[in-house]
Amino acid sequence: MSVLVFLKESELSPAGGPLGVGYYIRQQVKSRNLDDQILFLTGGGTYSSRVRFLKSVVEKLPLSLKKNIRSLRRLFHFRKLLTLSLKMDLNEYDAVHFHSTLDMWLLRDVLQSYKGVVILTSHSPVPAFEEHESYCTTSVEKCWFRSHHKKLINIDRFAFSRANYVVFPTKGAMDAYYNHWSDFKEVIADKPVKFIETGISPRVGQMSRKDVLSKLGLNDEDFIISFAGRHNAIKGYDLLKKLAEELFKTDSQIKVIAAGNESPLTRLEHPSWKEIGFTNDPYSYISASDVLVVPNRETYFDLVILEGLSLGKIVLTSNTGGNRYFKDNDVPGVFLFNSLEEAQQIIYKIKSLSPNERKSLADANLEYYKNHLTIECFFNSYWAFLSEIGVVR
Repeated sequence: MSVLVFLKESELSPAGGPLGVGYYIRQQVKSRNLDDQILFLTGGGTYSSRVRFLKSVVEKLPLSLKKNIRSLRRLFHFRKLLTLSLKMDLNEYDAVHFHSTLDMWLLRDVLQSYKGVVILTSHSPVPAFEEHESYCTTSVEKCWFRSHHKKLINIDRFAFSRANYVVFPTKGAMDAYYNHWSDFKEVIADKPVKFIETGISPRVGQMSRKDVLSKLGLNDEDFIISFAGRHNAIKGYDLLKKLAEELFKTDSQIKVIAAGNESPLTRLEHPSWKEIGFTNDPYSYISASDVLVVPNRETYFDLVILEGLSLGKIVLTSNTGGNRYFKDNDVPGVFLFNSLEEAQQIIYKIKSLSPNERKSLADANLEYYKNHLTIECFFNSYWAFLSEIGVVR
C-alpha cells in the first residue's frame, strides 16, 4: 500500500504553504522508515544557467518594468494552464494526496479513470481562483483574471468535486470558502472532511534582540510589533499600516518591524516603521518583538502564528478563519480582535503588562506549541487519517 504526496521532493523546504507541509511530512517519513508507504514526486529541481541569468537581469530593472514583466509572465502561465492536460500513471498508488486544486486540474483526464483514493488539501486562505486574482499587480493582469473568472472557478469546482476526502487544518479555515464562493456549500455537501492541525519545527532566530535593535536603530525600552508575510490585502498588511498610524500618534515608543517582499503593497512612511524586505531569517525580528501581529482579512491556518508560538511570542491576530482555533482552544497568549480600534486597545493592554506577566503569556504559548503543534503532533494525526481510510498499513 502506498500514498503519493503530489509534491516534488526536490522542491520541499521548511517554509509555509504546500512545500512546507510536504517538507515536514517527508522529515517524519524518513525518521519513521515509512519511505515505502508515503512517496513524493521525483525529478525537477534543476535551475538552468539561462534561467538564472534572465532572472538576475530582471531583478536589476526598474521596479515598474520588473512588475510588468512578472505580470505578463503570470498571464502567459495561467493562459496555458487553463487548457493544458498532463498525462501520468497514478494507478500504482492506493491514494494520491494533492496540495493544489491546480495540480488536480492539470491531471483531470487522468483522474477520470483513476480508481484509488484522491485527497485534497487546498492550502489557499480563500478559494484559489480568488487568491490568484489577489496577486495581480497591473491593470492588464486584473482585466484578464476578471474576464476568465468563471474558468478559474471551474478549476476549484473540479478539484473539490473529484476529491474523495478533503483535508483542512481547522473548521475555521473553511470560512473564507463559504463566504467567497457561493457554490462551495453545494460542492462540499456530501464530502468527507478531515481536520488535521498543521505542525512546524521550532524556529530559531540567528540574531539576538540586542543585535536586531542595534541594526535597526531601536532602543531597548521600545515596544516592538513584528509582522512577517506577504504584503497584500488578504494578509492585512494595509490594516497593519492603519493600526500603526494610529499607534504612532499616541506613543513614540511603539515601533513596527515588517518582514517580507514589499509588494504589491508598500510601507508606511514613518520613522517608527522599519521595513526589512525579504529575509531568510524573519525569526530574529519576531523574537526581538514584544508582540507578533497577524491581521489577516481571511486565513487558512497561518503558519506565522505557529512560528510565533514556537518562538515564545505573544500574538495578536484577527478573529477570522483558522485564527479562531486559538480562541476555541483557550491559548492564553493569543489575542483576537474584531476591529482596528479593538486591536489598538489590546496593544495598549499588552504594553502595560509587567515583564513577568508578558513572560507568563509567552511561556504559555510556547508550551501549547510543544504539546499540540509540532511536526510530530501533525504527522501522528496525518498517519492516523491515512490508516483510518485504509491506504497505509
